[in-house]
Amino acid sequence: MNFISVCGESFGFVGDNTKELKNKDEYSIQMDSKEKVKKDPCNTKYRLKELNYSETNLAGMYALNVQFQFENNSDVPAEVAMIVELTDCNGKHQYVRMALKYNALTGIYSGSQALVQDKACPWALTYGEIAAYNACKDKTVWSFETSESKSNG
Repeated sequence: MNFISVCGESFGFVGDNTKELKNKDEYSIQMDSKEKVKKDPCNTKYRLKELNYSETNLAGMYALNVQFQFENNSDVPAEVAMIVELTDCNGKHQYVRMALKYNALTGIYSGSQALVQDKACPWALTYGEIAAYNACKDKTVWSFETSESKSNG
């Protein structure tokens, strides 16, 4: 911040000591034009880039691995959650909340889940939802059905 006297003399000022000025009318304050605009944490836009998943059915076990990331120009969520629906050959549904890990270097969220299953009637991923929350707890949700996508495994 700079002070400019009524005579046009300018001098620098560091700190917030304006109370020490004896006659404030003699000076005008010239503020630097570089004002930082704070972003509203509630005004967020998330763009999911892609989702990859793989399923493994082996020896009475079902394993699901998921990976996804947001586009480069997307805001960064305060929290991300995922839930999936598994269905067996009898039409029985099970809902599983995926524990997700975030890799800050790659920007990828990943999660794995393993379940015991009947070898004769294995689980299969049928539906999933990803929820991104901003700092104000507003939620953005993406859903997918595996009938409309391909797995990587």
